[in-house]
Amino acid sequence: DGCDGDAFTATVTVNPEPVGVAAPASQTVCSDEAITEIDLSTSNGMDAGTTYAWTRDNTTDVTGLANSGTGNITGTPNNVTGSVQVVTYTIIPTSGDGCDGDAFTATVTVNPEPDIIVNTDSVICSGENTLINIINPNTLISGDWKYDLEVIADPEIGGATGSQSGITMPSFNETLTNSDTIVHKVAYHFIPRITPDDGGSDC
Repeated sequence: DGCDGDAFTATVTVNPEPVGVAAPASQTVCSDEAITEIDLSTSNGMDAGTTYAWTRDNTTDVTGLANSGTGNITGTPNNVTGSVQVVTYTIIPTSGDGCDGDAFTATVTVNPEPDIIVNTDSVICSGENTLINIINPNTLISGDWKYDLEVIADPEIGGATGSQSGITMPSFNETLTNSDTIVHKVAYHFIPRITPDDGGSDC
C-alpha cells in the first residue's frame, strides 16, 4: 500500500572518558623515605565523581609500598637491593558514569641506602705510609655517590688529613708520625651519601 508511518527517533548518549594525570608524574627518593603524595586528577574537567584504581610493579626489590589501591598514592619504599630501582604505578580512571579512561602512569625512582667499603692498614710504624682505599658498592644509582670523612687523631699523631665533605676520590695516602713513646691512633669515620639527580635531599 506504500503508506509512510510517523517518523520516530533513537538516541545514543555518549558519555566522555576521563583523562587522568598524576602529579608528580615522576620523583626520586631514598630508601626508607616517604614519597611525595601522588595526586590523581583529570585534565579534561572530570574531577567530580572520577575514581582511580592502581597497581604497581617491582614488588620484590622494593617493599613498603602497597601493591594496589585506590585514590592518591602514598607510602615509604624500602629498596632491598644495592642499586637504584624504579616503581611504576599504572592507574585507571573511572568516571562517575562508569566510563574507564585510558591507563596512565606515575614512576618512583628509589635509590638504595648508601654504602661504603674501606680497606687500609690497621697498624703501621711512625713515619710509614698507609694507603686507604675506598670502594663504592652502589654502582647503579640515580645521582652522585660521595662520602664525608671525619678524622679524629690523638694529639701525638702528625700527618693525618683533616675532616672533609663531598669526597669522591677512591683512595688517599697518609704518612703518619707518632711523637710519643706509646701507641696512639687515628680514627677515620666514613659517611657515604647519594645526592639524587632531581635536587632532592641526600640519602
